[in-house]
Formats: sequence, C-alpha cells, structure tokens
Amino acid sequence: MATATIQFVISATTINPPTPDFPKRVPGNLPQSVQRAMGGRVSSITRGSTVITTHILAWNDMPDSDFTTLRNFINNTAEGAKNTISYTDEEAVALSLRYLKGLEGARQRDYDAWKLELHFAEV
Repeated sequence: MATATIQFVISATTINPPTPDFPKRVPGNLPQSVQRAMGGRVSSITRGSTVITTHILAWNDMPDSDFTTLRNFINNTAEGAKNTISYTDEEAVALSLRYLKGLEGARQRDYDAWKLELHFAEV
C-alpha cells in the first residue's frame, strides 16, 4: 500500500518532508581511496568489502519551511552521518539510512523554494 508521504525518524523526532520528485536507489561498491606520494609511491585503502546501496532523494521546489525543518533534522538530530535515520519511502518501505551528502549543494530557486539532492547510505 503506497503512502502519500515519506518520514524520517530518530527517537521521538519525526519529520514528513514533501515526497521527492526523483527518488532512486543505486547499488554500488564503496570507493577506494587512492593517493600518490612524492616519489611515485601509491597507497590504496578499501573503505569496505560489501556492496552499499545509496538512496538519492531530489526535490526541485521544496518549500522553505520544509527545507529548514529537514536541514535542522539532519544537522542537529541526525548529527550528519552520526545517527541512523529510520526512513519510510513513498511506497511504505521502511529502511535504516545514514546521511552522506547534499545539504551543502542545496540552492535557493526562489525566495521560498529550494532545489536539493540528498544522498543516504542504507545500513
């Protein structure tokens, strides 16, 4: 049964941002960190050996009040990637996610609307 809203929950805090315009799920591997030192030495660190599923939620015109609520939730309640977020998508599928990135790239489209794309890792 599909729902009309999505939810982000941590403890007793629940928010219901608007349904994303472009939600998608992207399976993939965690990236390696490869660095080259002076003299040509190359070091590589694999950040994990399992497949990580990334959830990307994009909004083209998120109202300012919803953006402020979402930003405060991620920055203050989730504390970035520190805390796991219980997420229920528009299809009523419940997942555990951690915030990866996206708030820093949010742009204000109008005086009361935001365009943003948030990335979460499934845990």
